[in-house]
Amino acid sequence: MGSKNQKNVVLVLVLAAVLATNLFVLTPLGIYLGNSGEFITPLLKLLAWWALPSIVTLLVLVVVGIVIPASWHQPYIVLLANLSLLIWFQSSLLVWDYGLLDGRNIEWASFVWRGWIDGTIWALVLTVGMVFSRRLFPIVAQAAVLLFIVQSIQACYGIYNVYDQQMPEAKVNQAGVLTNIANFSAQSNVLHIVLDGFQSDFFDELIHHQQIGAGYRHDLSGFTFYRQTLGIFPYTRFAVPAYLSGQIYKNDQPKNEFIGQAIAGKSIFNVASAAGMELDIASHEYWAPLYAMANHTNSYVIPEGGHGTEFEFRLVNTAKLIDLALFRVAPHFLKQKIYDNQRWLLTPLVMDTEYLQFHYFSHTQFLNEVTAGMSVDRSSPTYKYLHVMNTHNPMVVDEDCHYAGRALQTNRTTLLIQSKCTLDTVVALLERMKQLGVYENTLIILHGDHGGWVAHRDYQPKQVNKYEDIPFWAVSLGSPLLAIKPPGVGGQIVISDRLASLTDIADTVADIMGWSQKFQGESLIGTAGVEPRSRYFYNYYWQRDAWATDYTGPVQEYEVSGNHYETAWVPRRVFKPPQ
Repeated sequence: MGSKNQKNVVLVLVLAAVLATNLFVLTPLGIYLGNSGEFITPLLKLLAWWALPSIVTLLVLVVVGIVIPASWHQPYIVLLANLSLLIWFQSSLLVWDYGLLDGRNIEWASFVWRGWIDGTIWALVLTVGMVFSRRLFPIVAQAAVLLFIVQSIQACYGIYNVYDQQMPEAKVNQAGVLTNIANFSAQSNVLHIVLDGFQSDFFDELIHHQQIGAGYRHDLSGFTFYRQTLGIFPYTRFAVPAYLSGQIYKNDQPKNEFIGQAIAGKSIFNVASAAGMELDIASHEYWAPLYAMANHTNSYVIPEGGHGTEFEFRLVNTAKLIDLALFRVAPHFLKQKIYDNQRWLLTPLVMDTEYLQFHYFSHTQFLNEVTAGMSVDRSSPTYKYLHVMNTHNPMVVDEDCHYAGRALQTNRTTLLIQSKCTLDTVVALLERMKQLGVYENTLIILHGDHGGWVAHRDYQPKQVNKYEDIPFWAVSLGSPLLAIKPPGVGGQIVISDRLASLTDIADTVADIMGWSQKFQGESLIGTAGVEPRSRYFYNYYWQRDAWATDYTGPVQEYEVSGNHYETAWVPRRVFKPPQ
C-alpha cells in the first residue's frame, strides 16, 4: 500500500507540474511567440518570471495531493489530467474571436451561446472524469503527459524560430533619455506628435466649440488644420510606414520586414538625420524597436504603471501575458471576469496607480513630464517624434479628465471628452514651448495615424456607398487629424479644405525644411483652395491571428476623388497575400 501511495504521489507531482506549466508557462509563451514584437523584455527573462506562479501552483497542487485521503487519489489525478486537457482544448481549438483587445467593450450578451458551449464541455469532461475516474485514470493521465510533451517540443521549436528576432530590451537609463527628449535646440526643431486615433471631426468640433473654441484657436497659433485629410490604412501597423516614407503595404512581403525596411530606409527620420538633425523618439513598447531602426539619437519607451525601469517592464509584461493566458484558457463566462472591462485581473495590481495601465493616463503622464522637464540647450537641431495613445480606445476619463472608474462605451460623447483632455495636454506642452522661446522656430505636426471607431459627424452613407458597401468605421478610421505649423508662422489657426492625405506628411516636412528628398505624396505648402485630386485608402479587416501571420488578409484599395465622407469610394485593386 505504501508503494502504491508513493506512486500516486509521484504521479500527482508529474500532473501538477504539467497543469502548472501549461497554465503559466506554455500558454503565455504561445501568446508571446505570436506577438513577440509587442514586448521588449527578452523572452528568457520572462520565462524566469513565469516560473514563479507556476512553482507556487505546483506546490499547492502537490500539497493537496499529499493531504487528501488515499481513496481520493485517483479522482484527483484524473481531475488534474482533465484540467490540463481542457486548458489545451480551450486555448488551441475552442478559440472564440472577441475582436481586437484594444480597449473596445466586448458585447458579452451577444456571445452567451459560447458560454453554454464552453460550460457544457467543461462540465461534461470534469463530471465524467470524476464518476468514471477508476476506468479513465490511466488513459487521461497518459494523454495529458503525452500532449504536454508534444506542446513542449512545439514551444522549443517556436523559441528557436524567434530567438534571432528578439527585440532589444528597455534601456535602464530611461530617466536620462526622457531628459534628452524634453531638451530642445535654440536653433531649429521639428516636433512631430502622433496622437493615435485622434479623429479629425472631433478636433474640428473642439476648435469651433461655442465656449472653448476661441481659446484653442488662439493657443494653436500658426497652425493650418487640414480637415479633409484622408487616412491611409485603418490600423496603425501600415499607417506608420506610409506617412513616414510614403510606401504602401501591398501584401508582397512579410509585414514586419516591410515596416522595418520602410523606417530604416528612405523615411523622413533618416532624411532628417542626414540633414544634421538629432532624432529623438518616444513611443509605446511595441513601436519602440521598430522606430529605433532609423538612425536615431534617443529612443524612449513610454512606460505603463511605473517609471520605466527594467524591473517594471518585466513585471508589467509578466502580468499582461498571464492575464492574456488566463483569458485564453478560461471558458466564456470566466473570460468576462478576467477581462473586467479592459481592467484585467492581475495587471492593475502591479501598477503604481491602477489606472496607469490605460494608455490615456500613462501617455498623458509622459507628455506632462516632457512639459515639466522642458529645456532649451541642445547644440544641434532636433527632430522629436512622439507617438502617444491618449485618444485611443478605451475611453476612461470623465469631463474633468479624471479616471471614470472603468472603461466606458466608445461613442461621440466619451470620445469628445477624451479628445478634449488630450488636446489640453498638448496645448500645455505648446504653451511651455512659447514660454521658453522655441515655439516660433519649431515646425510642429499634429496628426492621428488613423481616426476613431465612432461614426464621422458628416458621414453620408448613400454617397460613400455608391459602388460598394463601405463599413462606417472605415470612413471614421480614414479621418485622422492633421494640423501643421511651419516655423515663423503666427496668427490664429487656419482651416483648410485642401484634399490632403497622410501620405503628404513626409513631403510637406521635407518641403518646409528645405530638404530635396521626394516621397510618394505631395507638399501641402504653397497651394491654396481645394484642388481636384484622387486619394487612396487601403482597407483590410483585422484577423484573430494578425500578429502571428507573415501577411495580412486581402487589402482593398479605394479611390476617393473628393470629400471622403460624402464622396463615393471607388473600389480599385485588391492586394491578396501569397498563396
